[in-house]
Amino acid sequence: MADNENTPETQAPQKEPGALSKFWRSGPMLPVRLTYGAVDWTAVRPLKAAFKVAAWGLKRESAIMKTAAPVAAAIGVAAYFGTLSYGAMYSAVAVGDHYWFGQPYSAGDRTGKISKLSVVGKWPCDSVEGELAMPNLGSGGSSTFAFSARSLGPINDS
Repeated sequence: MADNENTPETQAPQKEPGALSKFWRSGPMLPVRLTYGAVDWTAVRPLKAAFKVAAWGLKRESAIMKTAAPVAAAIGVAAYFGTLSYGAMYSAVAVGDHYWFGQPYSAGDRTGKISKLSVVGKWPCDSVEGELAMPNLGSGGSSTFAFSARSLGPINDS
């Protein structure tokens, strides 16, 4: 036999996988394993660093360091998650703002003569309101159509 071959006497005994390891490799955990593999773990690095600072401080003999390092780490973690949550909220508001105010509410054509036009309200809640006198197309009398439009200040004045 060659020297580099492993014989049953020289091999380390193989341990049976534990229950948690078996569960992790089971079929129902496949979506979790795929999600875990898809996560960008570079975003977690600041958290790991904060926990290392906290653990370092807790190992010190000084009472000040036992208090200051974990508090500084907690402030760092709070700032990290605060920035993430602020970014998420800002994104949600921006998407909602684009949905509600960036798209026209309705579309269509009305013909007639403007009989009344006025600017109502103060900036930034001002609007242009008016009435459109529409000619009759049948045997009935003429009708009016009340409308309002958002004013954009000096842009709309012309």
